[in-house]
Amino acid sequence: MKQTVRALSVVLVVAALLGFVGGGSTLGDVLGVKEFWENKGAEATESIDRLEEGLDLLRDNEEAYLEGREELEEGRKAFEEGREEYEAGKDLLDEKQAEYDEGAAKLAEGKEKLDEGKEQLDANAGAYAAGKAQVAAGEATLQEKTAEYEAGKQQLADAKKQLDEGQAKVDAGQKAYDENTAKMAEAKRTLDEGQAQYDEGVKQLADAKAQLEQGEADVAAGQAKIDEGEQQLAEAKARIDEAEEQLALLEATKPIYDNMLVYMAPLLESNSFAQALELVSGIMGVDAGTLSQVYNGWKNFDSLQAQLAQGKADYAAGQAQLEQGRAELEAGKAQLEQGRADYAAGEQKLAEAKVKLDAGKAAYAENEKKMAEAKATLDQGKADLAKGKVCRG
Repeated sequence: MKQTVRALSVVLVVAALLGFVGGGSTLGDVLGVKEFWENKGAEATESIDRLEEGLDLLRDNEEAYLEGREELEEGRKAFEEGREEYEAGKDLLDEKQAEYDEGAAKLAEGKEKLDEGKEQLDANAGAYAAGKAQVAAGEATLQEKTAEYEAGKQQLADAKKQLDEGQAKVDAGQKAYDENTAKMAEAKRTLDEGQAQYDEGVKQLADAKAQLEQGEADVAAGQAKIDEGEQQLAEAKARIDEAEEQLALLEATKPIYDNMLVYMAPLLESNSFAQALELVSGIMGVDAGTLSQVYNGWKNFDSLQAQLAQGKADYAAGQAQLEQGRAELEAGKAQLEQGRADYAAGEQKLAEAKVKLDAGKAAYAENEKKMAEAKATLDQGKADLAKGKVCRG
C-alpha cells in the first residue's frame, strides 16, 4: 500500500510538471506542489501503518475459550455474522489494494511522462493548468478511497466486536459447564453414599427380619413350654387330688385301724401276721383283705403325707414358674409385636428410599446425557471459533 501511495504522489508530481509548461509557472512552484502531495502520501502511509499495527494487535490479543450450550449457539450465530462482515470487509480491502496497485502502475507510467515532460517543460507551460486540475482530481480520488478504506476498517472492527462477544459467551458457557461438572461429581458422590446407605439398610432389614423370625420361633417355643407346663401342672394337681382323696379315705378307717392294732398285739405273740389277721377279721366282722389294706395304708401313712406335702410344694413352685413364664411370654409377645411394627415401618421407609434413590439415579443419568450433549456442542463451538480465527488470519 505504501508503494501505491508513493506512486500516486509521483503521478501527481508529473501532472504538475506537465502543467508547469502550459501555465508558465516556475520550477519552484512545481516542486512546491510535489512536496505537498508527497506529504499527503506520507500521511496516508502513516495511517495505513497504524491500521496494520491495529490489525496485528487484534490478532495478537485474541483468545479462545468455552461456553454453555445455549450461549454457545448465540455466540456461534454472532461469530458467523461477524465472519461474513469480515469477509466482506476483506474483499473490500482486496479491491482497494487492487486499485492502489493500479495506481502504482499509473505512477510508474507517470514517471516516464515526467521524464519526457522535463524535456518539454519550457514548450508546454500551458499544460500546467491541466496538471493542476489532475492534481485536484487525484486529491478527490484519494479522499474517496480513504473514505472507503475507513468503511472497510469499521467493518473489520464490527466483525472483531462480534467475535469478542461470541468468545465471551463461549467463556461463560465453559464456566457454566465446569461448574455443572463439579456439581455432577458432587451429586454422584452423594448418590453413591445414598446407595451405600440403602444397601446397609437392606442388610439391616434382613438382619432384623432374621431376628424377628427367631423371636417368633422363640415365642412359639415358649408357648409350647407353657402349654406343656400347664399340662404337667394339671397332671400333678390330679395326682395331689388323688392322694388327698386316698388320705381322706384312710383317715376314715382310723377307728378300724386302732381296734385292729388292739386285737392284733396279743395274737401276734403266738400267731403269724396272716393268722392274727384272720382271727381279728372274725372278731371285728371285717373282711381280712380290707383289714390288710387298712393296715398297709396306715403303715405308709406318714410317707404318703410327706409325699403329698412335697407334691403340693412342687406344684406351688411349678405354678409360680409357670406364671413367671407366662409373664415373660407375654413380654416376649409384646416385644415381637413391636418388632413387627418396627420392621414394617423400616420396610416402608426403605421402599420410599428406594423410590427416591431410583429417581435420583434416573435424574443423574438424564443430566449426564445432557452434559455429554452440551460438551459435544461446546467442542463444536470451539472448533468453529478456531476456524473463524484462521479465516481472519
